[in-house]
Amino acid sequence: MPDPLLDLAEAIRAHALSYPAIALLIENADDTYRWYGPTLEQGASLPAVTVQMVSSVDAAETQLGHSGLERARYQLTVWASCQLKLVRLSVEIERAFRGFRGIMGGAGGIEVQYCSKANAVDLGREPGRNAYKRAIDLYFLYRVVA
Repeated sequence: MPDPLLDLAEAIRAHALSYPAIALLIENADDTYRWYGPTLEQGASLPAVTVQMVSSVDAAETQLGHSGLERARYQLTVWASCQLKLVRLSVEIERAFRGFRGIMGGAGGIEVQYCSKANAVDLGREPGRNAYKRAIDLYFLYRVVA
């Protein structure tokens, strides 16, 4: 049985990278992307994005029982060497996910009923790095499509 958390994290990545503006901003010279798990790799080039689950999967219940939908909250943290790049990438990410409904991650992916921004906060300059960061929290109401 597929792991909905891994499926959702990968669908979020695939959805973000399907937007040319986002892909261009975080693309490496070797056609890979600066998109990481919960921590930014030491010495990683910027701008970059890290993603982590903030709250676990929670079943969306109705009076008749489980609706078949799940809820989860993910935080996408944008890292950049200057405020302008930070804002540019953050705006593109918010546009990509704001109010999104549909299939993420291709066929057999995640069917998102609704995505909403829960919060966005500038976290300032990261101590020990020449990097600014902004955290964007997103809620997903979804189901895994087989």
